[in-house]
Amino acid sequence: MTGSPSRSSNGNQYFYYHCNHCKKERYAAKKVNSVFESILEDFVFTKQSQVLYKEILKAALGADQGNIARKKLKIEKELSQLSKRIDKLQDLLVDGTIDPQSYGKTLSRYTSSQEMFEMELDGLKVSNTDEEQLIDTAFHQLKDFQKTYKNSEIHHKKELISSIFPEYLEFDGEKCRTPRINDVLRFILQIDKDLPKNKTGQISNKLSLSRLVETPRIELGSKQAVKKLSTYIVLS
Repeated sequence: MTGSPSRSSNGNQYFYYHCNHCKKERYAAKKVNSVFESILEDFVFTKQSQVLYKEILKAALGADQGNIARKKLKIEKELSQLSKRIDKLQDLLVDGTIDPQSYGKTLSRYTSSQEMFEMELDGLKVSNTDEEQLIDTAFHQLKDFQKTYKNSEIHHKKELISSIFPEYLEFDGEKCRTPRINDVLRFILQIDKDLPKNKTGQISNKLSLSRLVETPRIELGSKQAVKKLSTYIVLS
């Protein structure tokens, strides 16, 4: 589908999604957007999934902190070596082993590297408080997923859509269909097995997760098409 505007006889502009293949199927953008946003509204994160999500974030940040610690150690060693080289360079100048011009060029190279490493080291300094704030922010964004989506810029909407729906989306005029959603997200959404919709494996009554595709349909059969849909998802 492609989004495009259409002007009525009285001059008002309306937005539609139209099929690129048959050139006949056309749906009002407001309706498509409304259905899509209602699907996101059904992404309900239970208490169990909220706990799991926070633990996943903590584990991910913990793994990152391990990598950061190794990087910091490596940078600190580089800085220590540079400091020793600068001291040695000064001794060479005092002893007359090197001329002032060579000293200046070499010192400039060492100090430039030193500044670069120090900047990189400062960027790796993340406190525990910063980590908690990152977790709380990410958790809040996921908890109110529909609001997060609606308030995002278009390029962020594209990233959200492509990460949630790794394959294509179809719209039949009433609901969407896709072979699958992000596996991790689906697992989190289905933790609470008491939810009636989840017993059937469906996340929303406006979204069908099935590889059996009915016709007629408007199909988005590639990543490029999905990105096209996400580009126009906020036309109205």
